[in-house]
Amino acid sequence: MGVCDVVDPWAGSYMMETLTADIAARVRSLIDEIDARGGVVAAVGSGWLRERIHEAALTLQAEIDSGQRTVVGGQRVRS
Repeated sequence: MGVCDVVDPWAGSYMMETLTADIAARVRSLIDEIDARGGVVAAVGSGWLRERIHEAALTLQAEIDSGQRTVVGGQRVRS
């Protein structure tokens, strides 16, 4: 019997439940922030959404460049 043969391989794991709850809370916070800015159309129109995406991309790239985050399936070369 393997992982694919059971309905819930983590058996309601506290770790998985915590990760799921954390993601849901962060998403809710972001949705609330978008709503406070007048909705998605207003957030896009003001450039706010574009700036948030840009900031996230810069942060992610900095983590990759510093070695803090590894991209699975990519080459990891240290100079």
